[in-house]
Amino acid sequence: MKNIKVQITLFLLFLTSCNSTKLLDTNFGRNSFFDFPDLNLPGDPVGDRISWNGLIHEPRLLGHLSEHQGQLILLQTQSDRNRLGFVPVSTIFNEGFYEYTWRGKRNTEDYSTRPLIIQIKTGEVYDDGKALITMNIGPDTDDSEHDRVRLTVPVDGGGFDSFEIGHIRPDAMMTFAIVIDIINKKYWISFQGNTHNGFHSLPESITFSSAPSLWYHLGSGATGMVFLDDISIFHLVKREEDGSRE
Repeated sequence: MKNIKVQITLFLLFLTSCNSTKLLDTNFGRNSFFDFPDLNLPGDPVGDRISWNGLIHEPRLLGHLSEHQGQLILLQTQSDRNRLGFVPVSTIFNEGFYEYTWRGKRNTEDYSTRPLIIQIKTGEVYDDGKALITMNIGPDTDDSEHDRVRLTVPVDGGGFDSFEIGHIRPDAMMTFAIVIDIINKKYWISFQGNTHNGFHSLPESITFSSAPSLWYHLGSGATGMVFLDDISIFHLVKREEDGSRE
């Protein structure tokens, strides 16, 4: 365990020394009450966008409420399994890391919001991509006051591995960070500021035609809303000379 903590500390120090290129950034603070945000995200970088996949083929369920100013809503009614995606700039990188960060909070007035499913998938289209990392935040049968957070990832030879990474109160703000090593096919995850057991492997067969996209949806039978904010995707690469985040 001590060796893992040392590795994590060294890795975090390494990330802070990397040059970074912003591939997606969200800012919903200018949206009005239940406004429909532009699917082509404004500002830098150019080319990042929101994608909407579901039975309703318009982003008319997107917006924000006054008490959640500057946040985006994932709203699901009638168990329609709408999917909200964030697609980064389509650029191919052969080295370095992809970094994903976001915050989210469920609407506790409608507890059927659970489970919330978050996925990082290859490609830009939900149905065409391969799931690299799937998080399921849903009821814990042994603890009625908390939800359980489970991670599911593909493994070499086919199939999937699934394991628990933590618990969270249904009304708590969720914070996540995930880093994917492009060359070594590994990933690192932080949940609520705590790193989960170091580095994990992805199948060697995984290829990246572009930076993977980030998707949110509510599970089968769930209705309700989730508030999302501060969603960003970066490409990180070892700094060869002086530089900083763009």
